[in-house]
Amino acid sequence: MKRILTFFMAPFRLELFFWSAALLIPVFIDPATPHFSFCLFNHLGFEFCPGCGLGRSLAYLYRGEIVQSFLCHPLGIMAFSILLYRITYLMKKLIELHKPRLGGIHD
Repeated sequence: MKRILTFFMAPFRLELFFWSAALLIPVFIDPATPHFSFCLFNHLGFEFCPGCGLGRSLAYLYRGEIVQSFLCHPLGIMAFSILLYRITYLMKKLIELHKPRLGGIHD
């Protein structure tokens, strides 16, 4: 167990885990129905939040409804692209870090 925790506690591995979760969680959201929100602005009574709708936008994007995704949040597609780029960058760094261990005697 300690080995698993040590593996995920490296800063870029932890970041990789959170960004991956951020892209995977909207897969399970039904964007058409209201759902619980973790938004602090929403709970404090503010009507405007610059991030609200981003999860629903990604959920619509995963279902192929690009116009509805844009209507929920105009930056949803851009956020998806940026997170996907960051995840691939972190994966490459992880592979480079462990390449000597994975390569064996044939380099």
